Amino acid sequence: MHKILTSFSKNQSLLLPALLFLLALGLRSYRLADNPLWLDEIYGYQLAQRGPLAILDNSLVDPHPPLYYLIQWGLSAGGRLHSEWAWRWLPMLSGTLAVVCFYALAVRLSSLRAALLSGLLFALSPTLIYFSQEARATSFVLFLTLVSMHLLRAIEEQPDDKRLWGVYGTLLLVGLYCNHSFGLIVGVQLLYLLLIARLGAPSLLLGVVLMLCYLPALPVFLPVLMTVQGVVQQGPSANLILIGQSLLGGDVLRYGISWAHPWLLGLTVGLGGIGVATGLREKRRFTWYLMLQLLLPLLIIFGVLRGGVGLSFPAHQSKLMVVLLPSLFLLVAQGIESLLRLRPPLIGRGLVVGIYLILLFASAINIQRYWEISKSPEAQAVLWMRAQVRPRDVVISLHYSPDAALSFYMPALRPHPKPDAFPEGIVLFPLSHITPMKINQPVLTASPDMARSHPRIWLLDFDFARPEVKAMQDDLVQGCTVTQEQRYPPFRVRLLEGCP
Repeated sequence: MHKILTSFSKNQSLLLPALLFLLALGLRSYRLADNPLWLDEIYGYQLAQRGPLAILDNSLVDPHPPLYYLIQWGLSAGGRLHSEWAWRWLPMLSGTLAVVCFYALAVRLSSLRAALLSGLLFALSPTLIYFSQEARATSFVLFLTLVSMHLLRAIEEQPDDKRLWGVYGTLLLVGLYCNHSFGLIVGVQLLYLLLIARLGAPSLLLGVVLMLCYLPALPVFLPVLMTVQGVVQQGPSANLILIGQSLLGGDVLRYGISWAHPWLLGLTVGLGGIGVATGLREKRRFTWYLMLQLLLPLLIIFGVLRGGVGLSFPAHQSKLMVVLLPSLFLLVAQGIESLLRLRPPLIGRGLVVGIYLILLFASAINIQRYWEISKSPEAQAVLWMRAQVRPRDVVISLHYSPDAALSFYMPALRPHPKPDAFPEGIVLFPLSHITPMKINQPVLTASPDMARSHPRIWLLDFDFARPEVKAMQDDLVQGCTVTQEQRYPPFRVRLLEGCP
């Protein structure tokens, strides 16, 4: 028995991250293919179909830089793959590896028990599971964030290793060209190297090189910022509480607020605060980085941009702050370690167990909420229709979201009309794309009578349609018999037959 325990003790550094990897992999792959792609994911699919030049051109109007779209283009064989797995396996793998990277870093900053407990919380984070099951850059950039933190620690220990600086700089540049939000990581890490780690000359040189390499993206940064600001005028702006609840408990705008959101925010931030106090008291230099990484971006957004310039941060863009979560959870690891060292031990362990059970239960509630509520009702509507459509049926979509879902789930559908209202009647576009593009194919100008001349018409409409679209919808339905109807709010699918 002693040999067994000794062997386990020697190999637990490999066993525990392996178990965490398997747990994270299971959580991030569960129901991955059951959730249909939604609008933003299909945007990347449509860009991949159009090729690298269109992806680069898209960067002039899209708030996301082109590199991750180019990666998707390569991995999807130019947009030819039509399964959720094909588009989401990289985010799933990135999210899984991020958990292992987090644990490896937490072990160096706290105790083994604290690293394991905080690693489990990180693996069970509803927001991180959500983004690990979405074909967007968020999970990949989160993984790059954790790798950059490992390299940052390595550079502190080996500041004269030029190859290490080269790898580090390359990774930072990759992150910047995958998502502009990675700039929150780059800026703070360079500041830490310059002011705290006292590596002035190489840090300044790296900053200049990164700025020069990132220069092509800068001309579009300000217009993109103005576009985001324009969007916020049409919806709610974010505050610290909303961002914190969305990051720790799941998007409150999409899934609503449950009792779990304030508990997750309060207890996690509380443990992080204990971690800050512990790290500063024990003069752990890396605690300064973790603290700066959390506070400086928030100070810039809510102090400089909102207070000084008057720019608001849109609530639906809280996901850009996901890159800050590793720093918060690493401080949580230090907070858990501090509580476990309390005397008498029963008090510290009791506090950790109580807090931990609440956090686990709250996370499980919000994970279940995410899995039960579809983020793509437009794709659900199209999939329901696809199971019943006949070769000669006509499909008319009155909203761009079902248009996008049709392009992915029914790419071979012809004709594929997308109507829009013009003075001369209804113009039917034979191609449905949500990416910016010129439609070079001929269009058909049709009257409502002509549009109703087909024996079976599938109509996809939207609850909150504009008045002119609503009038067009009524013209199309008038005199027809609705033989089937299914709702996926805010979308509706109807089968029209017997039209006069």
